[in-house]
Amino acid sequence: MADNTLARSSIQIQNPTPPVSSENNQRYAWNLKTLHPGASKNIQIKAKARETGTVRLSSATTLTFGLSEPVGEASVKVIQPRLDLNVDIPEKFVMGSSVPVTFSFSNQGSASLKNVQLVHTLPKGLLTAQGKSTINIDAGDLAPKESTSSEIRLQAEKKGKYEISFTAAAEGNFQAKDTIQTRVTKPHLQISGDAPDKRYVGDIIPYKLSVKNTGDAPARDVNVKLELPERTSLVQANQDGESKNNNVLWKLDSVHPGQTKTLTARVLPEKIMTVRAVGTARAPLDDSNPRTVMNTDVGGVSALLCNLKDVKDPVPVGNTTTYELRVTNQGTVPATMLRVTATLDDGMEFVTSSGATKSTVKGKDNRIVQFEKLPSLESKNTATWRIEVKAKEEGDVRFKIEVDNEQIGSPVQQVEGTTFYE
Repeated sequence: MADNTLARSSIQIQNPTPPVSSENNQRYAWNLKTLHPGASKNIQIKAKARETGTVRLSSATTLTFGLSEPVGEASVKVIQPRLDLNVDIPEKFVMGSSVPVTFSFSNQGSASLKNVQLVHTLPKGLLTAQGKSTINIDAGDLAPKESTSSEIRLQAEKKGKYEISFTAAAEGNFQAKDTIQTRVTKPHLQISGDAPDKRYVGDIIPYKLSVKNTGDAPARDVNVKLELPERTSLVQANQDGESKNNNVLWKLDSVHPGQTKTLTARVLPEKIMTVRAVGTARAPLDDSNPRTVMNTDVGGVSALLCNLKDVKDPVPVGNTTTYELRVTNQGTVPATMLRVTATLDDGMEFVTSSGATKSTVKGKDNRIVQFEKLPSLESKNTATWRIEVKAKEEGDVRFKIEVDNEQIGSPVQQVEGTTFYE
């Protein structure tokens, strides 16, 4: 084994007893004066080494009668511990998750370290996984060349860059430092929606939802929901969207920073209403919970189908025939205040009427038959009126009706021709 002998300049003498009589180039001399037979005197030396290695001490005794001889030689080995600290943390992690931090302690010196500890108060915005703001690690004693490690999990309450300097300490005022840097990222979802302002019952309402991540971390396991009122039904949705309890649901694996994903749905309203649709987006590590609201007014129309026919044609003069009018509301809203007016040709004579409402005969020669208004004809319902007339004279005659209501701009007109003969 190599012997690392220290240079004289690495050794410092402290408080020798008795005091040194003279010194020359770190050679020390003591004048003990007279030493009587059988007597002895001790010299005590304390020395401080500035580095590791071996200290060699040589001594000699000089007598007054001029003889000198070496008396002895001693050596002392100087040892020293050395504390090292290494802290390892990922370069970045997502806010809301926990990240492992490894603290490695080692003794690379030649003497043992006693009571190695690390105590540190975390900066604002960081906590341990247990919600504490202080890290306290007791690594115990470390023999020469011995190492140990501890893992602490951290979580962040605030995004941004963090630089932290940790210090480990042991008995004897031994310290070691290490500085780490990490960045806390966070996804941030935004959602916008588009839908038409107006539609009619039976028409499709197209919806478009745009989900964008404006944060600096990927949004994972994103759930997007389109909430719809009752009496609506999903016709089709992209990206495997499915209907559940009047909601359209999508599941997205991820939305990366700066990325936008577009979702569409086609929805059928079943009645006159205001369809209030609410779009939301959720991700486990994103607390923004964005939403968008879209309103579509669903209206209706009354569409009247009039069917006029004569029960008997041709008709001998002096006999009667009946004209039957059937009015069907093919629209999606009730037809209100529906009114029927019939006009007889010159060769006709009014006999009687029946049907959904009562009639009044008026005009020259009682040729105008006006029925009372029908307050409401519901969608898909039919109302019927009948008018019996007498053939007065031979000829091709015309029977005309007009149907009016509050929803249409101009009356519906129909004419039925009949042959009267002798």
